[in-house]
Amino acid sequence: MCRNYGRKGYEMLIDKGIEKACYFASKIKQAADFELISEPELCLLTYRFLPAKI
Repeated sequence: MCRNYGRKGYEMLIDKGIEKACYFASKIKQAADFELISEPELCLLTYRFLPAKI
């Protein structure tokens, strides 16, 4: 199904994506086994897994 969200709809989708990336970035910062590589600027998140045994 194809939908036309319009400008406001796409703006909302982008804003929600950025909010989710920021939320997960805060969770990654709290986790001992993960390292945030860069702060999210858009909806992209860069992190890595660092197990304690290594």
